[in-house]
Amino acid sequence: MRTWSRVRGVLRDPGGLFGALVIALILIAAIAGPALAPYDPSAQSLETRHLPPFWMDGGSTAHLLGTDQLGRDLASRVIQGARVSTIVGVAAVLMQVLVGVTLGLLAGYWRGALDAVIMRLADVWLAVPFLVLAMALAVVLGPGLWSTVLVLGAVGWVTFARIVRAQTLSIRERDFVLASRVAGARPIRTMRAEILPNVAASVIVVATLQVSQMIIAEAALSFLGLGIQPPDVGWGSMIAEGRDSLSSAWWVAAVPGAALVIATLGINLFGDALRDELDPRIR
Repeated sequence: MRTWSRVRGVLRDPGGLFGALVIALILIAAIAGPALAPYDPSAQSLETRHLPPFWMDGGSTAHLLGTDQLGRDLASRVIQGARVSTIVGVAAVLMQVLVGVTLGLLAGYWRGALDAVIMRLADVWLAVPFLVLAMALAVVLGPGLWSTVLVLGAVGWVTFARIVRAQTLSIRERDFVLASRVAGARPIRTMRAEILPNVAASVIVVATLQVSQMIIAEAALSFLGLGIQPPDVGWGSMIAEGRDSLSSAWWVAAVPGAALVIATLGINLFGDALRDELDPRIR
């Protein structure tokens, strides 16, 4: 009942409702993309190249959002791009959560030398700009879907580690944690059963917001040619393909750009509403 109450609280927020609808559409596109796409995203037809969206002169309802320089249907490619962005965003954040939460719990609970080593490593990681570090790792690992996931997962764990460590330092001194330790519970059990549930709300909120950041980062890497490669379709690579025809066929870059903006805006608004609902200090 409490969970459903929080869900209703998020959906009562206009931004949360908008974000939930956007996330639902992205998930539907990710799961049922091949069935929803009216055409093969990679199918080329030079006879229909640079066809404008249906509401413009020369547009056609056969290609609602128009076609690109190779005659590929933009609606189908945007749907396929949503699938790729979802895979990259969710998989990268899951990797960040696994690494960051584990290191944050260990650093905050054990403190001492282990804490110092983990936090110094985090400081070194943060000293390099996020995108620069991601680009460097992408060059080493090479472009591709799962390489992009590994790159983004590797560079984003610090956020979760620092948040979880800070909360663990406070929670470990509370009575229920002390009681668990006095009762003879092993440290791993104490961290899993007593501390982790109390930091879960913050982790969930940060993870939600982090998904949108990873989608943007994936688009940036793909735009630079270091991320998603054909035959996979990424919104960033679609924007890159359309930049040379902005003056004559602006929709080739604008359509995936609009999809990227709407997706990240919706996820961020949902994350903000979720934070307001889960954080008792805000309520």
